[in-house]
Amino acid sequence: MKKRLLVLALCAAASMTVSVAAEASATAPKANVKPKIDGVIDEVWSNADRMYGEVYGGDLLNDKIVASYASLMWDEEGLYLLGVMYDTTIPKADADARNSIDFWVSETYSEDVEYAEDGDWHYCKASTGEEVYYTGNETVYEEATTAVAVYDGYYVVEIFVPWQTAGFAPAIGTEIGFNVSFNDDADCDGTRDMYSYWQVTDVSEAYWEQTRALPRIAFVAGPEIPAETPAQDVDVTVTDTPVVEPEAAAPVTTPVTADAGIVAAAAVMAAAAGIVLSKKH
Repeated sequence: MKKRLLVLALCAAASMTVSVAAEASATAPKANVKPKIDGVIDEVWSNADRMYGEVYGGDLLNDKIVASYASLMWDEEGLYLLGVMYDTTIPKADADARNSIDFWVSETYSEDVEYAEDGDWHYCKASTGEEVYYTGNETVYEEATTAVAVYDGYYVVEIFVPWQTAGFAPAIGTEIGFNVSFNDDADCDGTRDMYSYWQVTDVSEAYWEQTRALPRIAFVAGPEIPAETPAQDVDVTVTDTPVVEPEAAAPVTTPVTADAGIVAAAAVMAAAAGIVLSKKH
């Protein structure tokens, strides 16, 4: 009897065990309206989650670097990346990209110990525009469209990368691996003084060399584009109304009035002529 109860208890416990997949850490909306890659943050970016550089390290720390953030959008053609770095010390040149934003991506969420697949890549963009390859598919640097714009107290990086995985067909519900890190050379001496990144997984913290350390981003639907209101047809009725020409106005006759002096002179001359005629007779 005890054995039977034990078996029933184990069966009940097994039936209560549910396998729950880990949820994605953030979402990326579909770019129904493509953002312009020019370093200006378009309104369409307001629909995307912000992934802040909340985990930080280095010799120096400040609250601005942890306020820096990245956002993602997607469509059938590729991935759109936005990075905003709060930084008041921008060097004139930065060949080693010590003042920069790093984007770490695994298109197929490979969960590997390295960046080995075509869809596993990293993109580094400095505040001065320099780029430094570190790991993964280097082709992205040839195919990407990028822009950097420096503002008062921060700079903006925008990147569009065409999908690198052959036959990749993203859709709502697709998940990719992603992380972002922010680097700051506070005194512009060519050495990174501080850094921060978004987050890592429980499996690994080495996001810079292992795709299994990248948190997951889930693709979701983008905002609907308002349909244009069709122009309404207006009925215009045309009637054949005869045109009546106006009657011609009667001519106006203006009387001609002779000058009184001329008339009087003519009378005098007539009288004189009569006198002459009377003398000849």
